Amino acid sequence: MHETYVNHGCLWAFHTDEAAKEHLLRFAFEDWWVGDVVSFHTGTPSLYSIEALEDCELLLWTKAAKDEAPTRIPKLEKYFRIRYQTALMVLQRRIVDQVKTAEDRYADLLATYSRLEQRLPQYVIASYLGITPQHLSRIKRQSR
Repeated sequence: MHETYVNHGCLWAFHTDEAAKEHLLRFAFEDWWVGDVVSFHTGTPSLYSIEALEDCELLLWTKAAKDEAPTRIPKLEKYFRIRYQTALMVLQRRIVDQVKTAEDRYADLLATYSRLEQRLPQYVIASYLGITPQHLSRIKRQSR
């Protein structure tokens, strides 16, 4: 089990349902962390998969290394606390955003990640928004 720091590239974390449909949970770009927190801390199997969407340079942390790091480098304790607070805020915002229209979610996504469409395939963006690639194409046509 690892937590992964993205030095370069982009990964996606997704869940595959019983019908083999992939549901994108989150992206991980440069200077982000990704991993199944429950799996990492409990040693249980992950509920989702993580794949690279681009060539990546990653730093993998084991639980033992992460637990030991703040003892050796005390400033890391504050860093990891702030990181978890930020992750909770992002998760809360993502949950609340689900009540927005797909058009509004798409506009917000582009405002946050201006180069997203140059980096990722349309089906990945559509999955993140919870819509089909065809619906995303309609939204893009209407917004021009």
